[in-house]
Amino acid sequence: MTADDVRATANAYDHIVDDFVRRNTAVPVDFAEFRGSFVAEVRPRGRVADLGCGPGRDAVHFRAARLDVVALDASQQMALRAHRVGAAVARADMRCLPLRRASPDGIWSAASLLHVPRADVARTLRAWWECLRSTGVLGLSTSLGDGEGWEACPYDPTGPTSASLRRWFVHHHDETLLGVLDTAGFEVASARERVGHRRWFQVIARRRDD
Repeated sequence: MTADDVRATANAYDHIVDDFVRRNTAVPVDFAEFRGSFVAEVRPRGRVADLGCGPGRDAVHFRAARLDVVALDASQQMALRAHRVGAAVARADMRCLPLRRASPDGIWSAASLLHVPRADVARTLRAWWECLRSTGVLGLSTSLGDGEGWEACPYDPTGPTSASLRRWFVHHHDETLLGVLDTAGFEVASARERVGHRRWFQVIARRRDD
């Protein structure tokens, strides 16, 4: 996967931001419970990095929970929308975070790791481990399934889905992903599957010091 391919996914999000916000403002009950479990595990007033923050919905929730939040997204328009709702946000590739080592108390990744090419997943998770403080918390929600590749974007502000708007998706098997997390240095506290428009795997884990 090339840098141009990575930009293609971010470009798709640039074009669908308004429709994305309309479709994702409501928070499903099971996701709200998962997000609440993550907040409960982060130390009071701790710092959280929201990776792939989108329009800032979760970042705003974390701030309301009195956490110090930095939001990151590769899409310029998503980052701008997050800024408008009050998030401290920067554009970044989640595979290479612009964060100091051992700086956040928590990393939140909801429907964002699924855009990381499979060949990069192990080192990406290890990079997240390196960013977290000792015993820091990871809240990860990603898709279950087979394969990886381009998917036509179901959101299109001009009407029918455009073949030019596409996103790269990577789907995981739960036991395989748990093994990658373990190798990266995470101790899983909880893991569960939830079904919506995709099969989601929701994981709470802590950094395990080597």
